Amino acid sequence: EELTQVCQELMTFSLLVPGQIPHDSKTKRHVNIDELLKELPPFLRNKQLGKDLLQVVIGSLNQEYDRLSCQVKILEEALDAHKNDYQKHVEYIETILKTISEKYRGFIQSVYDTLVKPLQEITDCYKSYMRDGSAQNIIQCLDRNIGLLQETMDRINEITKNKNDKDILNLKSVGRGR
Repeated sequence: EELTQVCQELMTFSLLVPGQIPHDSKTKRHVNIDELLKELPPFLRNKQLGKDLLQVVIGSLNQEYDRLSCQVKILEEALDAHKNDYQKHVEYIETILKTISEKYRGFIQSVYDTLVKPLQEITDCYKSYMRDGSAQNIIQCLDRNIGLLQETMDRINEITKNKNDKDILNLKSVGRGR
């Protein structure tokens, strides 16, 4: 577990301050004099000057460790804050893209209902007229659809003149969409 924590701290620290990883980040606790005395050659273990010197060095190292621990905590908090900000930006952008996509689909459906359908019906009636020669069907078809197309064009002209962006996506208020 200690190794995992050290690795996490190293990764966090290296992400925030590249090239500034402490050389001895394996130590997870304060160093004490007894541990260091065990490592000294026997002739230095019993001398008071060596012990006093080690005590000063250990105090300095422990202060540096405490300072670095605080710095790691601050950097972890900053990293968490940046992660949260990033997540909020991602959610915001996803919401915007979803809204744009929905509005675009609605716009395409409006165009289909108010322009494409009437024109398709006129085209079908014309093909039927060319096959059968019956003028009655084409006259009824033109009568039905020309009025709808005229309303749609009038509405588009009105929207364009007023530059009302809210209305531009909703052509359903015209023609068949009523």
